[in-house]
Amino acid sequence: MKFEIGGQKVCPRNDGGIGIRYNTGHGFRNWQPQGIRPVLSLEAKRRRSRKRDDPDLAYDYAGQIFCEMLGQICHPEFYNNTESEYQEAFIIHGSHSSIRIYYCKFPNSYLSEIAAHGMHNYLSHRTQVHTVTLQRTKKFHMLHTPERVELFRALAKLFYYLVSGRSHCGYLFNYNGNPIHKIVSPFVLLW
Repeated sequence: MKFEIGGQKVCPRNDGGIGIRYNTGHGFRNWQPQGIRPVLSLEAKRRRSRKRDDPDLAYDYAGQIFCEMLGQICHPEFYNNTESEYQEAFIIHGSHSSIRIYYCKFPNSYLSEIAAHGMHNYLSHRTQVHTVTLQRTKKFHMLHTPERVELFRALAKLFYYLVSGRSHCGYLFNYNGNPIHKIVSPFVLLW
């Protein structure tokens, strides 16, 4: 899947991610219906020395992150889910010794139109006007202990939100038709 943003084709490939694994008593297996779909993507970028002071570099990174979020959640089994009106995507982005967390909330109708028409033709074929905002945390500098502690607290809250069932992140969203319920049996207490 490729997206075109500002005349430039971008292929959403993340540098890593956190996916879903389970154990049914026969060893761990990855939850990968129709390919790997990370719940949380990880990105590592290094600033190119000749572009280090270029003010457009942040927009290039944002475009790449946005496309990687689309690659993470722009799949029919997510945006056709009638129990959810939107999908959420998170990316942890590291550059040298600093880290940011990116977040975006995508309406399902926006995702289905992107999938149907592609990014290049989306604006001329859309049926609704959507507002999608890419948000990010402040830059956490890992060399400074207070900022490192603040980042770890933010990550703990993020991980708790992801596993709570309230997040609309793919298969982590707790709804009745979620196919992950077929492999994860409920906790049974025997007296």
